[in-house]
Amino acid sequence: MVVGLMWYFPNKLRPNGDGIRHWCKLEDNLQKYGWIQHDGKNFGIQEIHDENVVLETSFIKFHTGKYGGEWTARVNVKQKNPNRTEPMSLIWYAALDEKTGGRIKPTYATMYGIEGDTKGLGNFKINLHNTKGHVIRQSFLSTTAPSLQALRETVLSNLRLASDKTTKEKFIILAGDTLHPEVKPNFVALQVNVELPFTLDITYQSVSNMSSFAGEDFITLPVGDDYTKLLAKNRKEFRAKFS
Repeated sequence: MVVGLMWYFPNKLRPNGDGIRHWCKLEDNLQKYGWIQHDGKNFGIQEIHDENVVLETSFIKFHTGKYGGEWTARVNVKQKNPNRTEPMSLIWYAALDEKTGGRIKPTYATMYGIEGDTKGLGNFKINLHNTKGHVIRQSFLSTTAPSLQALRETVLSNLRLASDKTTKEKFIILAGDTLHPEVKPNFVALQVNVELPFTLDITYQSVSNMSSFAGEDFITLPVGDDYTKLLAKNRKEFRAKFS
C-alpha cells in the first residue's frame, strides 16, 4: 500500500491539472524542497516551499507487533506572508498497487478516514485529526486507479464543481464513491479545504496489532501537543548524534 499527499490552491487550478502538486517536478517551479532530518527508520521531517506557503511534513514510526508497526504523520502549512491569505486543499490518499491483494474504503467520524486490510499489513485504520486551523469543508473519493503512476490524473478526473444552496458559493470537491457496489476500490483520497495556517495529523493504527497486544505493548498514537513534544525529542537526539 502507498500513502501520500497532494495539494492545490483552488483559485489557481487549471482544467489540464496544472496546480495539483503530487511528486516534486521541475515544471512545478517549487522554490525549495527536501528532507531536513531523517534517521532512516524512526522519524523524518522535510520542508517544501511553494509560492507563498511552506509545507512542513514529518512522521514518527513506532515499531510494534508483526505487521510493520504504527505511525503518526503531520502536515503543517503556513504562509510566508501572513497578510496574503488564500484557501488551500490538502488531499491525503491511500492506494493499493497492482500486485497487492486486499481492500480499502473510506470511513467517517469527525473527519474522513480510511480502513482496510492487506496480507502484509493485516487490518488497519487511518484517521485524520484537525490539530490547528479551520476546515472549510471535506470530501472524499473512492474509485479505481489504473496504476500508481496515474493517481494525480485520477484525482483530476474526479474533481467536481459544487455550490452552496444558500450562499450560491462555488467550490471544488471530490466525487465521492464512483463505483458499482460489486467493484472494490484500490484508491481512496480524502480532501480537506482549509484556511491557513493549518496543521493536519494523520495516524496509522494496525488493528491486527491491537488485537494481539498485551498490556504494556499497547500504545496511544500521539497527535497535537503530544506529537509536537515527541518530534522535538527526536530532532534533539538526531542533532546530537549527527554532531
